[in-house]
Amino acid sequence: MAVMFKDVTSFSQGETDRTPRTFVTEAGDLRIVVTRHTHYPGQWVIECDPFFRVAINDCTAQHAQCQALNLLKKHLTASLKALKG
Repeated sequence: MAVMFKDVTSFSQGETDRTPRTFVTEAGDLRIVVTRHTHYPGQWVIECDPFFRVAINDCTAQHAQCQALNLLKKHLTASLKALKG
């Protein structure tokens, strides 16, 4: 099954640009957010608490979502490897 991100963008009243810019997916207790952030112009911010929050270079929303999933897989794989000791 493919992971589906949901557009959860909120817009201010009168805002004319309705381009989606915040996407969320959940898997169990994990919540992954991919968003444009005012403090990181021209970048996407990828967040998965408590594991990571990173800014990545500008790309399509779909590419940013794929990078988010790859970051999470990499983090979880390293954590499992550390537990096996």
